[in-house]
Amino acid sequence: MDYETLSENEETFSVDVYTQLKFLNNDDLIKLIKAAIINKNINDASLLTFQMFYNIMAVSIHNKILDQDYHELNEVIKLIKSLKEVNKFDCYIFIDCLLEEFLILPVEIVWWLHKNEIMYFSQYCDMLKPTNIANDLLQIIRSNKEHSIFITQEIMEDLLLELIQGYYRPNPGICRLQRSKAWSDFCFKTLNDLIEQTINIAINETNDTSFANVLQYMHNSKKFLPSVIIKQFYENILHKIMTHDVNQYDLYSSYVYQQLWCSKRITNSLLLIYQEIFEEYCGIQHILQIMNDYEDKINWRFTLAAVGVCIQKSPKGITDIKAISMQFLEESFKGGKLNYFIKAFLFIRQSCLESSLDDYRFWYSNTFGSNSTLKTISNVTLFKFVINTLISLIPYEPKLFLKLHINQGIAAPPKCNSLVFDYKNLCRARLEELKQTPSVLMNGIEIAVLHLAEESTKHNCVCPIMVDILRNRYEEFFNIILPQILRNKMPFTKVKQLLLNQQYITDDVIHFCQPDPDGKIFDEDEEDAFICKK
Repeated sequence: MDYETLSENEETFSVDVYTQLKFLNNDDLIKLIKAAIINKNINDASLLTFQMFYNIMAVSIHNKILDQDYHELNEVIKLIKSLKEVNKFDCYIFIDCLLEEFLILPVEIVWWLHKNEIMYFSQYCDMLKPTNIANDLLQIIRSNKEHSIFITQEIMEDLLLELIQGYYRPNPGICRLQRSKAWSDFCFKTLNDLIEQTINIAINETNDTSFANVLQYMHNSKKFLPSVIIKQFYENILHKIMTHDVNQYDLYSSYVYQQLWCSKRITNSLLLIYQEIFEEYCGIQHILQIMNDYEDKINWRFTLAAVGVCIQKSPKGITDIKAISMQFLEESFKGGKLNYFIKAFLFIRQSCLESSLDDYRFWYSNTFGSNSTLKTISNVTLFKFVINTLISLIPYEPKLFLKLHINQGIAAPPKCNSLVFDYKNLCRARLEELKQTPSVLMNGIEIAVLHLAEESTKHNCVCPIMVDILRNRYEEFFNIILPQILRNKMPFTKVKQLLLNQQYITDDVIHFCQPDPDGKIFDEDEEDAFICKK
């Protein structure tokens, strides 16, 4: 092609000329673009820049694999900037060619176009209505590839900023109100998909490469958006976690398993999410607000874990928890509200599990001992409520706290010391009962098999901890739990029936499994015959 002739006779490089451009290499195109920049008769050279882009990226985009260096893209941007300076680049011509050639674009290319102000992210989403943006972004994080052009950190920070701003701070001035609403809805759905997938992996105890922590890319959002928007974003994530699978554990189950849920025993993935949430923008008041909004219909496992991390991140964490626990106790005295009493103990225990159990001894002694400021020390009615509630909680107490309560004094009103004596005797009896049954070790914490059986019987469903052991730790199930289940004694008889009804084990287990001379009944070769894996 004769560059000078073309430059003199064409005011713009039109679509008619486009077919000729496809046969030019990038060196030829660069010469044409530079000629167009200085030629006053040429009004636009957008097609030339697109053809350069096409020559560089077409194969990779069609194959959906970005495995080259693509350093020539830097030259494309330089030429586009030069054309813009002389008003000879029309982004809409570039976009029309782009969408004519490609049905869908990799999110890395979408970001590159957005970053260089050729086609904004919102434009692309409005035109093509992509449905997999969330998956594409998570895949970029998981791939963890270093690239000189498509930099994961920049891609995630820039596009996450656009999504958060688009949903929490839509700007009707950019486009028609209807389009602004559509963009806000798109951002909401994409953010929701991002967060749901991130949370699902974190809470399902998956610590593998499938976890992609979106929250580590909040730098731009924090820098350019008001703190109230960032706070709303984090509150939304906290809300999703706390209200996930609310029937998994109830208030009483939390008493049994709470030791498993301190921050050092939750998954690394969930810990990272909580640390980001409570680093600066959320606090214990947000946890309490969600509890109030949902009337405690929350997942106590994730809620107490959140309390634990929040305490660590807050300079006044332990002091705040003590105040909250005291408020819960005082509220429980107004009409005998049992749930508030239990919450007071759960919160203070979570605080002490994060620091030192000596703190719990001190709190328990100060709250119910001779130095107590509560009216229970002189009010017989309130004192009886406290003792009766503590007694009702004995079946859910782990051995650790039973021992602590036996050894700590409780100040009683006149003629009520016998109630304290009765309570401690019941604690001793329960402690002895738990010692008579075996325990399983979960993350360094002993969980009594009797507790697992009682929890299953109470809810008429095999408890989650037992299911986890059955699926992932067969030998422990067969050698520790199953011998108890085979005993014709409640609550184990009921658990045996639940395991059969819910098809966790087969009838062959009941018929054939008998202890060997060492007291073991597990045989790895027979595992598949006996377990129905769900």
